[in-house]
Amino acid sequence: MKKLLLMVPVLLASASASAGVVSAAGGVSWNTLPSEPNFGTAVEYTQWWTTTNTTGISDHNVALDGASIAPTLASLGTAIANGDSPELVGVGQVLLGGGLGEPNCGNCELTFSFGGLYFDGIQTVGTGAFAPDGNGGFVEIMANVPVINSQDSWLNIYIDYQANEFDEGVVVDQASANSEGAEAVDGTLWLSAQNENFEFTPDGSSGAEPLTVGSSSFVSNIVGGIAQFNFESNFFQNMYDVSAFGLTSSFVRPDGTISNYSERGTGNFTAQTVSEPGTMALFGLGLLGLAGVARRKA
Repeated sequence: MKKLLLMVPVLLASASASAGVVSAAGGVSWNTLPSEPNFGTAVEYTQWWTTTNTTGISDHNVALDGASIAPTLASLGTAIANGDSPELVGVGQVLLGGGLGEPNCGNCELTFSFGGLYFDGIQTVGTGAFAPDGNGGFVEIMANVPVINSQDSWLNIYIDYQANEFDEGVVVDQASANSEGAEAVDGTLWLSAQNENFEFTPDGSSGAEPLTVGSSSFVSNIVGGIAQFNFESNFFQNMYDVSAFGLTSSFVRPDGTISNYSERGTGNFTAQTVSEPGTMALFGLGLLGLAGVARRKA
């Protein structure tokens, strides 16, 4: 992983920036940002934990399962004990705009679904920082880090010319998750990515609840969609380094009650436009605040 990250500045330096207006597949266009990456847009999403989803990256136009389990350590731990695998899934939309780097496509919407992030428990690791132990010595500060299996993690983005059909903000129960999930995937597959090497870093302020807020990073292989060749397709063996932009959410509502479905989260997609297939650039994604899981007690 370190070797991949160290290669990023070199590879980016060799990528050529596109200038002016880019006309991408599906009638999507944007005015490029003046520096790399030259595509950037905000996104909104809603997510939930489930043990019944069967939808994967290759299941185009197939909705996620809206059945959820409570986002608590007890619920996730019970699911694991029962032989189930708690999976984080969600649906969202790209916010279209007229600013630099922001996509626009007239009367359309860009929606997405994601899944394949499996919770495997909490691991206690050393932080490399030390504090006085009260006896004249020092003790290493430990942190609780979620263990996420991302081997089958994926993201599919769709373009739909029936605008204003989808609203991730109304997902509050299984029925609305099912209905909005269907709306999120009923368009033409615009971009499809297989994500790997997911790492989640708690922000430290959540104390005993390490999944409440934080940032994530992973590498991703863009494998399909009509816009596949409008972005880089040959970065480190068809893989992209992806950095989080603090995209977080919480399953705890303002009144203190725990919801099975997250409140609307926000984040960013960034990417490097290519002028023609086969050149090199970077696709970046701010993804997935994991929420509502309390610390596993020793």
